[in-house]
Amino acid sequence: MSDDGFGMIVEDRGPLYVTTDGGSHWTARPRVASPANDGGGLSAVALRSGVGFVLVRGAAGWRLSSTPDRGRTWRIVHRWRYS
Repeated sequence: MSDDGFGMIVEDRGPLYVTTDGGSHWTARPRVASPANDGGGLSAVALRSGVGFVLVRGAAGWRLSSTPDRGRTWRIVHRWRYS
């Protein structure tokens, strides 16, 4: 959680949750990480500028996603495939 109220929670078998008000209200982001397709998140970091990163373990491998706008939009930055 950053000191401006932006934060994320990554569950072992669930969606990614994002807050922009210090944890009073949380919003699920199932397109970033979902229990139907993913084995859980490893880590998430929220920066004061509204930038965030989340590392998710999926069926085919790991993926690193980022948000530039406090969790409203996301893109995959990199993928690592299982060998």
